[in-house]
Amino acid sequence: MTPGPRNILLLSVVLLILSAGLYALGALWLNTNLQAGDQGAYLHLSLAQKHGIALTDGNRHPLYSALLLPIAERDPQFFARARWFSLIIGLLFLGSIAWNEIGVRKDPLSAFLAMAFLSLHLQMGRTLSEIWCEPLLYFLVYLLWWMLDSRGKPEEMESKKFLLLGGVLTGLIYLTKGTGLQVAALFWVTVFIFAKNRLKPFVGIGVFLLVASPLLVWNTVVYHSPVYSFASTHNIWFDEADEIWYDDPEDLPTLGSYLKTHTPTEIAGRLGRGLILESKMAFQLLWSDWKLPEESSLPASLVLLAFKVLILVGLPISILRLFQGGSDRQRVASRPALVFFLLMFAFMFPAFGWYAQLTNAPRFIMTLVPIAVVLLGRILSSSVESTLQQSGIGSKVLLSGILIFSLFVMLQTASFAWKTRDFPAPSLDPSSERILEEVNQLPEGAEIAFGPSHGLPLWLSRPDLEWRPTPWRIDLERFKRMLERERIGYVLLDGETLARRPYLAPLAGPSASETLGWRIRSRFRSDTGFFILYELSP
Repeated sequence: MTPGPRNILLLSVVLLILSAGLYALGALWLNTNLQAGDQGAYLHLSLAQKHGIALTDGNRHPLYSALLLPIAERDPQFFARARWFSLIIGLLFLGSIAWNEIGVRKDPLSAFLAMAFLSLHLQMGRTLSEIWCEPLLYFLVYLLWWMLDSRGKPEEMESKKFLLLGGVLTGLIYLTKGTGLQVAALFWVTVFIFAKNRLKPFVGIGVFLLVASPLLVWNTVVYHSPVYSFASTHNIWFDEADEIWYDDPEDLPTLGSYLKTHTPTEIAGRLGRGLILESKMAFQLLWSDWKLPEESSLPASLVLLAFKVLILVGLPISILRLFQGGSDRQRVASRPALVFFLLMFAFMFPAFGWYAQLTNAPRFIMTLVPIAVVLLGRILSSSVESTLQQSGIGSKVLLSGILIFSLFVMLQTASFAWKTRDFPAPSLDPSSERILEEVNQLPEGAEIAFGPSHGLPLWLSRPDLEWRPTPWRIDLERFKRMLERERIGYVLLDGETLARRPYLAPLAGPSASETLGWRIRSRFRSDTGFFILYELSP
């Protein structure tokens, strides 16, 4: 490619990466709920790690929270700073895609196409602005895939450097999220398929076990299984999402109990419905979530729609040319990289489909989307690049369109970030602050029944306190038996907990303390809600 078109493409890629940062920055400033989603759980785990209480909570893996340790503190500022950590990781992730496409593969057009998608993607914007492990997971999975893409020959996959790096990356992915065990297994299966010496991959597997050993040992000691995860051991076998709010842990389902209580027809039906849900989710991620910020005007949205339609029309033509030999297939990806991606899709898509009955979250399948977008960008690039090599009107129109689109995206995302810049910073309301002060004065290791509720950021409480969500589908008498069985000394009630657990309504009454024999330790009410803290009789 001549310097002129290449420089325009490079400028466009830089503009789009900056646009991704601005899109995420606007979303970051809007992300102020201290207990929204899983964000508080990662902060809570980081503080527990800082105080030497736990490596993992049995569900979230430790690496992301451990990386937050230098900024971990029991203060709303921890939340505010941790958002920036996700943004930095996400931008490094996007930058690595652009670097590999431009610097290594010498294909700036595919870099532009990938960034044109990722810079205006709703879920990518959320990923870069919220406190969860997904930015790190996407980054590490992409690097693992790129290792296979850049080393397509069997002898390269048997080198010490490759095996060492593969072991480190698969170990880090497993330390990031439970899905990482599946990703690691599929990576080493891919290496076995293409390696001539079937013994050498065991060196890399050994490195993986070494890197993952802190979590493997912790799980063995605490949960009696090296690969324990609440999600894969119990959660995935629930029939309803609210089963996570269990009464007796002895009644939690497992694979064995699930197979005993469900027929093959029920199992097949759940998987089939899940695959349909995941297919709809895939369409949403590849089309519907590729959009401008909500505040954008209708004409601006029509411009993006026109660009999307051009891509939609161009892709089938490019794929047809690829299979007819009109394009270089080797330019799309190496065989090991393609096999690894297809294996991840074949195994992870059904797994996410099975889980979709409980939680059909876009961030799960989003793990595969960046690699899929890179592949589609390469396919389209292999067909379109010949136009850029020419000096005619077609090349000039295409390059002008690319630059104008990049400037357009930059303008839209900058406008979004500017409009959200003055959104209030994360903070505690007075009643939450007062109840946290009271809770933090409880004895060491105190157990408190509370929630499910997003009304209180539990990570701002002392890390040694144990929080027990109230169960669903029980009555007050069974709740009292649970408190006695688990020796829980305190019950905290707020509006959301009361709304989700009607059987706790007597606790909000004026005579609850006399009826139950519990002492009201604290009671706070404000415009935003109320809290009542009970201390149970010994």
